[in-house]
Amino acid sequence: MREKQGRGRYCKAMGLVKKASIGCSNCVDMFVEKVSAKDIYLGEKTAEGVAVTVPGTDISVLQIRCRNGMLFCGLFDPEAIERFGFAAAVFSAPTFEDMLSRTPKYVSKAAEEMGADLSMTGRQIAELFS
Repeated sequence: MREKQGRGRYCKAMGLVKKASIGCSNCVDMFVEKVSAKDIYLGEKTAEGVAVTVPGTDISVLQIRCRNGMLFCGLFDPEAIERFGFAAAVFSAPTFEDMLSRTPKYVSKAAEEMGADLSMTGRQIAELFS
């Protein structure tokens, strides 16, 4: 697992931690205690799991980045996801493994157009997005 510490950006419009060092007016600086990346193996394909530790807590903001969409933990805002129109699913899950084994609480319209639905597991959706 790769780890990085330092400053990050938090976008108030998206509710997402951003890698960019320059942000829009919706972005504010925050201190990122730890960012971890992990390969998620999906058969012959690979996705990237990214965990950002919330400062002063043991809470991690999780996302699984696939080629054509993303899986997010429940801290991500479905309205913001729809506003930007990308394929995503949101899960109530404290770990990547839980995210892959559970069904989502929300699937974006773009994800539905790709064939994702609320009855699929995170692994099935990640495979669809990869």
